[in-house]
Amino acid sequence: MDSTLTSATTQTLPEQTFQSSVDVIKPIDYKIKLLKNTDINILRVDSGDHYYEGKIDLTKFPKELNDPISIVEKSLTNYSTPNIKIAGAFTPQNSTTPKSSYVIKFTCIQEFFTTEKEIIIDMIFHKKKEIDYINERFNEMTNEISTLKSDNTELRALLNQMETKLLEMQFNGDDNASYESEESVKKTTTKQVTQPASAIATSAPSKNRRTRDFQ
Repeated sequence: MDSTLTSATTQTLPEQTFQSSVDVIKPIDYKIKLLKNTDINILRVDSGDHYYEGKIDLTKFPKELNDPISIVEKSLTNYSTPNIKIAGAFTPQNSTTPKSSYVIKFTCIQEFFTTEKEIIIDMIFHKKKEIDYINERFNEMTNEISTLKSDNTELRALLNQMETKLLEMQFNGDDNASYESEESVKKTTTKQVTQPASAIATSAPSKNRRTRDFQ
C-alpha cells in the first residue's frame, strides 16, 4: 500500500466498468469521484498529472452504518443535518505523511449521547501517462468551449426576447398616446362648438326688456 510520489503506478486495480456518481472538488486542488460498480467501488482523487485511488473496503465500516456507499457519497459533500454530520478529508502523501488517505468522520447526535465513527480509506498514488493527461485537458477545454457556446446562445435568445418586448411596449405605448390625443381633440372641439351658443343665450336681452326700453 505504501508508495512514494516519485514512483510510477504502484498498484493496478482490476479493469472494471464504473459509474461516476459524484464529481466534486474538495479542496480546490483535488477532484474527487466515487466510481461505483457491482463488484468493486473505487474512490479516485484527481490532481492534474497524477491521481490517487483507493478501494472501498466495506468491512472497515461499522455494522451500525447500514449503507456504507451512501456514507462515502455524503462525505464528499460534507453532509449535515441537525442530528447527523458526515465529513470527508483527503490527505495526500508528503514528507510528513507516509500514506495517502481519505478519512470519513460520521457523527450522530442523539438526546442523551453522541456516536462518532471514523473510517480510513487508503489511497494509492498513480502517475498519469503524458498522452492521457493531454487528452484529459483537451477534453476539458472542449467541454468548456461547448458550455460557453451554449450559454452564449441562451443569452442571445434572452436578449432577443427582451428586445421584442421593448418594441411591443413602445408600439403599444404610441397607439395609446395617439388614441388619447384623438379623444382629447374631440373633447376640445365639442367644447369650443357648444361654448358660443351658450354665451349668446346668456348675453342676449329678453323681449320684455327691449319693450321697456322702447317705451
